[in-house]
Amino acid sequence: MSEATRRAAIDALLAERLGASTPIQHSDSNVSPLTHVQQSLWLTSHLVAEDPNLRPLSVRLSGDLDPVALDAAIEAVVRRHPILCSIFPLQGSEPVQISGQASPQTITQDVSADVDPGAASRNLMLHHTSRTFDLETEVPFVPLLIRISPTEHVLSLAMHHIVFDGWSERLFLNELIVHYDAAVDGSEVAGLADLTIDYADHSRWERARASEDSFKTQLEYWRKQLADLPPDLQLPRDRQVPQDAVASRVHVQIPSAVMVRLDDLAKRHEATAFMVFLAALQVLIARHCAVDDMVIGVPTPGRSRSETEHLIGCFINMVPIRSTLAGNPTFSQVLGQTRQTTLEALDNSSVPYGQVFGSVRPWSPDRTPLHRVQFQMRDFHEVVRTSSHVQVDVLEMPPGANNQLVVRAERTSSGATITFGFDPTMFHRETIERWSGHYVNLLESVANDDPAIYDIALIGEAERAVLEGFNPPESAYLPSPPLLADVLRSVAAEFPEVIALEDGDRRVTYAEFDAMVDSIAWSLASRGLGPEDKVVLHADRGIEAAAVIFGTMRAGVAYIPMDSELTSEWLETVIEQAQPNLILVTGTPSARSDGIEVRDISELLDGGSQGPFESQAKPEDLAYLLYTSGSTGPPKGVMIEQGNVAWYQQQNLGFEPLNPGDRVIWFHSLSFDAHMNSLHAGLSTGATVVMRDESSIYSIPRMLKWLADRRITHLRTSVGF
Repeated sequence: MSEATRRAAIDALLAERLGASTPIQHSDSNVSPLTHVQQSLWLTSHLVAEDPNLRPLSVRLSGDLDPVALDAAIEAVVRRHPILCSIFPLQGSEPVQISGQASPQTITQDVSADVDPGAASRNLMLHHTSRTFDLETEVPFVPLLIRISPTEHVLSLAMHHIVFDGWSERLFLNELIVHYDAAVDGSEVAGLADLTIDYADHSRWERARASEDSFKTQLEYWRKQLADLPPDLQLPRDRQVPQDAVASRVHVQIPSAVMVRLDDLAKRHEATAFMVFLAALQVLIARHCAVDDMVIGVPTPGRSRSETEHLIGCFINMVPIRSTLAGNPTFSQVLGQTRQTTLEALDNSSVPYGQVFGSVRPWSPDRTPLHRVQFQMRDFHEVVRTSSHVQVDVLEMPPGANNQLVVRAERTSSGATITFGFDPTMFHRETIERWSGHYVNLLESVANDDPAIYDIALIGEAERAVLEGFNPPESAYLPSPPLLADVLRSVAAEFPEVIALEDGDRRVTYAEFDAMVDSIAWSLASRGLGPEDKVVLHADRGIEAAAVIFGTMRAGVAYIPMDSELTSEWLETVIEQAQPNLILVTGTPSARSDGIEVRDISELLDGGSQGPFESQAKPEDLAYLLYTSGSTGPPKGVMIEQGNVAWYQQQNLGFEPLNPGDRVIWFHSLSFDAHMNSLHAGLSTGATVVMRDESSIYSIPRMLKWLADRRITHLRTSVGF
């Protein structure tokens, strides 16, 4: 079959598959419209301070390099591909591309005399390839040749994505080598494909296709497929880092034995290895981000006709693959969905990504629309032609920052390499190393079995050892510690005359305080309150409030702490949500009670003790409900069981023991969970709990003097103080 016949057959199949029926015609005009992808890149370059769409390429050239021949080779490649010497000015209200500009001159730098030529070369390369372009006046293609030694050079190309994509990389290098070898040998150039069109012709063709019925049908598919998208995927960031941090990569390996089983898995489901890897990534994101509806971007070559196969330019088209993983499906079910969705997406991939997201969601220059995670796969490493005169090695460049996470799978002779490119302003390297390990574990698991996706063990032995170190398995069999109200009873019996609480000049011994706790418990029981019932404690820190806290726990009733300084609106919202049985206050309540009984704490204490109250509380009974501030929505209640409190204090005291004679300050308000760190721990050990002095907390010198005067031995507070 002749080459012309082969191309015609390919074009016919693609036309049937993608609706790409209109042939691409050549025009001699050097002015053309931008493709939709180029238009998005052009807009971003004008609206974002640091353009994220740079497309650098650097290669090491080892051997006796002829710089003159290299210059001639670069110029020859640029002549074959006019897009590389184009500018992108506005004409009227639309940007256009104008080719035929002067070829950029190669910049030369000699670092061979530097103390560390290798380091100097890397710094120059990174600086050069991070340069930005004024696309309206500058050709976005600038070569730099760095001389490291007589036999080692680096060719570094600063380029913008608007003229170059990943497919173009191999084309450029192969043509550069052909032209270089011919220039050195003084021979004719041979072995390059004939180009019947250029990139500008493709741009005109793409714009013309927008009016075809097949194009409109594909666009309608995307509107339906991406309807009712959830909010943008929120990857769990680690922390902010300096904004000049360089994007990075983590590499992991899939052994050949596992790859064989993954290929078998794909074959059984009439899928491909690409679909298996993509489905596994969807599961990984679902597990780490707690989402069951997401979009992952998959780049496609965007070269739907054979004429574009050998053209340099920005043809790449991103295809959004949506997945829904509600419930707990098996991996084979996820793979089946991924297969179907991927095939449909590829059938409709002629629509430029810019038009897809433009029909679904407003465009924004500061983020990649629709997706935050990207996946791509290459079956084998793309081989660059060998030069007869120099050795050419492609250097790894920092990944682009347009996505927060880019995962690439590449087959190798020993299995596959998985590369996680990540945004270092979001993630520690250690986090991505952990995620990549989870991805490998996930793939190994599904290669051997068909588990439900939330039953797959992501962590490996090393992480499991860390977790078990924090939570030794034997701790699950330890007897439950006694509940705090019972511990107080034992402490009061052992240290009845020790001061339990101190508030200014007022002091209460453990025996007196235990009796107050009994009075509260008896009063609650006389109202028929017990487990499952709730009492609002609307008060500030103090001896009476402490008695209510321990009294409710002794009675098995849950308390809901509320500071007196909280707004009445917040209090009323919480009361409406919690539906308490009783509201206890000191003074006049500041919120409507809506028929709920309100009593001053003193009334319950004055009811008189009927002797020790025999607690019926159990570990699973609620100790308290703590409500959030409501700053990000309605207040939400967190339920803490009595057993949780007991376990926490036992562990807490193991880290920071308290003993009789210690004096610990009760610093935090009731609505802050840390109030129990001092109160619960202090009254469980025979220490004295001292209320903080309000007149001293806003002056460090006064506070230090007060702590010394009160002989405070332990201050437990947040870092912010």
